[in-house]
Amino acid sequence: MGSIRVAHLCANRYKLETRGHVVLTDAERADTIEIGPTPVELLVMAIVSSAACQAVRYVREHGLAHEELRADAVWSTEGDPPRVRRIELTFTPSIWLTREEYLAMLQSVEAGTVMNTLREPPVIDIAVPARQPARD
Repeated sequence: MGSIRVAHLCANRYKLETRGHVVLTDAERADTIEIGPTPVELLVMAIVSSAACQAVRYVREHGLAHEELRADAVWSTEGDPPRVRRIELTFTPSIWLTREEYLAMLQSVEAGTVMNTLREPPVIDIAVPARQPARD
């Protein structure tokens, strides 16, 4: 089982920690002083990075050049409640792939853990302690 700890730093800034890694996030700010991506950007980053890992795994396992394979994401938000409405992923391999290889690579991308999680969302349990710890 994995775990992530989120600590509020100040304003809309947070520190996320998992397995010794630290990511700083914040909300978009008008003053352009930002310390990291927004939570929505992290969501899209997780999707595109997972997709890229799956694509690289496919081309590497099939003896194809995988160095410099690039994945790009463009997304839009809308709705009430607000949500990410559309994400367009584009893959640019460093070599020419046949149509069959490209389609097989995309099938591999579709089979990744993050994509499977989006198709079949997890149960999210939210817990709030009944009593807050005493303040010093």
